[in-house]
Amino acid sequence: MHLPDLHTTLNSLKTGQSSAQMELERAIAVAQSSACERVFLKTMFDDARTKITHLSGSVLQGLAVSVKDLFDVAGQTTAAGSTIFAQAPKASQDCPAVARLKAAGGVVIGRTNMSEFAFSGVGVN
Repeated sequence: MHLPDLHTTLNSLKTGQSSAQMELERAIAVAQSSACERVFLKTMFDDARTKITHLSGSVLQGLAVSVKDLFDVAGQTTAAGSTIFAQAPKASQDCPAVARLKAAGGVVIGRTNMSEFAFSGVGVN
């Protein structure tokens, strides 16, 4: 499956060749594909579909984004890929990077997996 890069997708949105809803559904289809079977720890597709209707004209125009399990998303536990923090308290607010993505019109479709504490067993991040 060939997918356009973000620049091409954003240009398609700005010129009316595509819509935020179409691009969101394409991103969700990829996220649900077998290629992403172990990528997402949590998906937020329904929430993303609700939020996308209010974002036309924003800088990111509703582009789908995923958030690595290292960054706080309000109402979710940030486990940093570790079972040690799996039951940690939920974040009370988005971290600055996530807040900025959302403010620019990015729509979070899920939380993605990562190596524990962003550090692999062989010393390669």
